[in-house]
Amino acid sequence: MSEAPPDRSAWVQRRQALGAAQATYLWVLFVSCLFFAAVRAVPGANPPLIKAPILDLEVGANVVALFGPGVIAFLVLIFMGALRASATAVSEGGIVDFKGEVFDLHPNALDLAFYTSPASPRVLRVLTYFKYPAFLTLALLEAFWLWRVLPQRWTHPALLVATILWLAAGLQVGWMWARRFKKVPELLKSDRISREREPSNNELQRTRPAQAMEPRR
Repeated sequence: MSEAPPDRSAWVQRRQALGAAQATYLWVLFVSCLFFAAVRAVPGANPPLIKAPILDLEVGANVVALFGPGVIAFLVLIFMGALRASATAVSEGGIVDFKGEVFDLHPNALDLAFYTSPASPRVLRVLTYFKYPAFLTLALLEAFWLWRVLPQRWTHPALLVATILWLAAGLQVGWMWARRFKKVPELLKSDRISREREPSNNELQRTRPAQAMEPRR
């Protein structure tokens, strides 16, 4: 009896779940950036109270702002972790062709807002290749601005933790910029820029459920 080929459908399913997680946390990050920016933009010496929807408590805007830098940096780390976990699923699942869109069941807001096809101008496709690091950099810049304007930034525990999270997220996003800039010459020469999230139709055929790949007796 010949040995059955490895079942990679579980890794494919995990990668699809990670795609949904990326879309969710990217949206949460966007909303959080808007929320904390609005909190800091409230004028006046006596900031208003903000009602927490889950705890049903009223908290001062200054108290809420203390957690802004840490929350934003933490969400950036989550999104970066989802990208790394997706790459692991691809490696473990043996998905080597990454140029199709067939597995992108949960496209996030950035994928749709800056979507390009093989017919799009090559320069535009290269520019949109940097959409993730650009957005994450803007989020970290806002977190730094929120941290910078708070007088307790060197004494409050929440802000000290936020500093550590921000540095960790900044290193990861900086590394993403470096890796993508390194690929620019290759992308300019290629006819099609491969997206890091979608394998091809051929991979779909090779990752059917295990029952479809039972060996013949």
